[in-house]
Amino acid sequence: MNGRIIAGVGMIAGLALAARAAPVLEGPPPRPLTDPASVVSPANPDAAPAPIADLYYVRGLADAAWSPDGRWIVIATNLTGRYNLWRMPAEGGFPEQLTVSDDRQNGIAITPGGEILFESDLAGAEIYDLWATPISGGRSVNLTATPEVSETGALVSPDGRLIAFDRRPKASPSTDIAVMDLKTHETHVLTHEAAPDRTWTRVGFIDGGRALIANRSDFNDTTSAVWRIEVASGQAKALTPPTGENIEAGAAASDGRFVAVRFYTKAGVRQAGLLDTASGKITPLKPDVWEQSVDDFSPDGRTLVFESNVDGRQTLYAYVVATGTSRALPLPPGLSFLASAGGEAFSPDGTKVLVSHQASNASPELWVVDLKAWTAAPATRLGLASLSPRGLPASQ
Repeated sequence: MNGRIIAGVGMIAGLALAARAAPVLEGPPPRPLTDPASVVSPANPDAAPAPIADLYYVRGLADAAWSPDGRWIVIATNLTGRYNLWRMPAEGGFPEQLTVSDDRQNGIAITPGGEILFESDLAGAEIYDLWATPISGGRSVNLTATPEVSETGALVSPDGRLIAFDRRPKASPSTDIAVMDLKTHETHVLTHEAAPDRTWTRVGFIDGGRALIANRSDFNDTTSAVWRIEVASGQAKALTPPTGENIEAGAAASDGRFVAVRFYTKAGVRQAGLLDTASGKITPLKPDVWEQSVDDFSPDGRTLVFESNVDGRQTLYAYVVATGTSRALPLPPGLSFLASAGGEAFSPDGTKVLVSHQASNASPELWVVDLKAWTAAPATRLGLASLSPRGLPASQ
């Protein structure tokens, strides 16, 4: 293991006990089997049979991000049969194609100056390079050009000077974290994983870009720890127990005070929590019998979005850090996720959030949730007209 990594044992000594102090949950309560006679299909005289062939023409949504000025939404979709980048006006309108490639493109991040960063596969080999293209349209530039190394998950520093990303050589089982100077394209690898069954993932910049929050996990998802890495030196310190626990960060507040984590209760239920980096205490967001995960903070760090999987439906909640209260986002029942893989689902002013939503009667679409007005509406229509939710029954 990298000799520069220093475990902060003194600060994290009581963290395991804090995590275990969460309510002991036993999972979903037992329920009687459903009587088949009680399941009745709803009648809709205006509905027509859904053509099976039309299901094959539903387009996908791989990623989305706001432009820094809030005017545009950049999405990765396969409208042409390949996942390329498109931009659409934030107030609504038909998307314009930004990139053209036979290779899959997603992992969108946008610099303060309006440069779109993305990852592009190499001939389907899952060896990705990082690219840049202007949001106004124009030539794309390969930033890494490393056919033997896969670079993914670009995150932009607050000042737009650096990007952090995950880096895995083709012959290596492990992923490390690296940073690149966007002006010089000079790259520095921050972690140097030696264990064959451990890997690193970047989470977010904190403290004005001086440090990164990251995870070090095993491949079996049985152990994980949250780390703070100094960008200038690569020195790393564990914020949660480096062994014996399974705590994973999903997002970090920009000031570094709080990190959104998922942890496991004694009963083995995955829950969403808030890690105080000063005390090491983990506060459960909404103790429940259902599995949860964490998504992202608003730009000001006041709101955290997390998800709860209830009977196969995934609901998104907005958690207010100051009050410790949560409220389900105003979306229809179904599967909902934050649409951004690069932490740019929130609009620059934090009042809106991009969500990928689908259901048994609705194709995957990009939705915009207005947190101020507490409303939600689809911004895309990726399915055919014959598959409108108005003519399809909802699941039970």
